[in-house]
Amino acid sequence: IELQATTLTLEVGVKQTLTATILPSDAENKTISWKSSDESIAEVSFSGEVTPIAAGTTTITATAADGEKTASCSVTVKEEEEEEEEENEEQKDPEEEVKGIQPVPVSEIDDKVVAFFDEYKGMIANSIPLNQKSDCFILINSRKKLPLINDLQYPTIDFDAYTLVIGQWIGGGALYLMSQSLVVENGKKATMKLIIGEKKEEEVDYDHGIYPVPFWGLYPKFEAKSLYTNVTYKN
Repeated sequence: IELQATTLTLEVGVKQTLTATILPSDAENKTISWKSSDESIAEVSFSGEVTPIAAGTTTITATAADGEKTASCSVTVKEEEEEEEEENEEQKDPEEEVKGIQPVPVSEIDDKVVAFFDEYKGMIANSIPLNQKSDCFILINSRKKLPLINDLQYPTIDFDAYTLVIGQWIGGGALYLMSQSLVVENGKKATMKLIIGEKKEEEVDYDHGIYPVPFWGLYPKFEAKSLYTNVTYKN
């Protein structure tokens, strides 16, 4: 008896049939029986179809009718692997995509940290070179990555617990930042969403020309390789 394979690796739920060849080809009795040494790992049907049940290793044996001739195949069963979803940024709905991690409420942040960024956030945002960030945003997961501006003494932030996001959106003189949110997918990518609102005419100082909208926010610690930005306009 010869089998087409002596070793086989299958995922749980993915069946495969073993084929046995009887030699010589003119043998009078070509009946074969099949057996699994551990049916909790994989079962085998009368026709040689192997059904993986659970992770582990078992041996599938084909036996000739006379009980003397055998052939075996070692079958390793692995848990079913989850297929990674292919992302298509153009087809995603920003409203559905940007859900998940929200900024830590200001009330829960140390007062010194809040006071510092309220005073210096504009300077920090403007110090980040445009060619080194995604739409003017930067993620900071360690103190070493904080922008150096006029030797400012940064307040103590626990970067083992938080990720700091700072940046700005530059647009027309009538816009301001209303809210922000962020989502992390598979620990690899972050998507930031800003809601930009339009101020009433009497509230806008048009002498500024280009109006910067700097902001900052602490988020629960996350590891992200890149930051993508969606901007939603509200009248």
